[in-house]
Amino acid sequence: MIFEQYLKDIQEFLQLKQNLDVERVDDLILCVSHKEYEFPIFTLNYELEEVKIGISNVQEYYPVEELEKAIWRFLTLLTQNIRITAYYKGNFFYRGKFDVIDNRGNVYYFGEIMTWLFPFWKKSRLKVKELQALLTIEEIEERFINLKVAANKV
Repeated sequence: MIFEQYLKDIQEFLQLKQNLDVERVDDLILCVSHKEYEFPIFTLNYELEEVKIGISNVQEYYPVEELEKAIWRFLTLLTQNIRITAYYKGNFFYRGKFDVIDNRGNVYYFGEIMTWLFPFWKKSRLKVKELQALLTIEEIEERFINLKVAANKV
């Protein structure tokens, strides 16, 4: 399967970076995070004829026909800053919002995670943290130029 080969190439490339934790969960799932960050964990996986990329528990889905586009999106996510807005009730984390900030400073909503059971009577507070990009666009373009070309044809 071509997805497994892409996954192997990406894993080999990312493991050369000293600041990254790269974990292959099984044959079809790759998780990437910065060694100093609690989260987000970036994921790339293939399941049920869909390619899924994600930050934490939030995922984007692509049909298998857009395999290269999905993988290129995953790689470019690693080159962008991520803004995490964490919502708390007391000390209980109940909601997280993820925004992607591109190289021009534009902010794009990626998604949210939430639990429905939380102590609603406690005082609300939020923490906003911006995580720096893990890679530069030049690094991935140098290694994966063929993937970029294939992704832009879709």
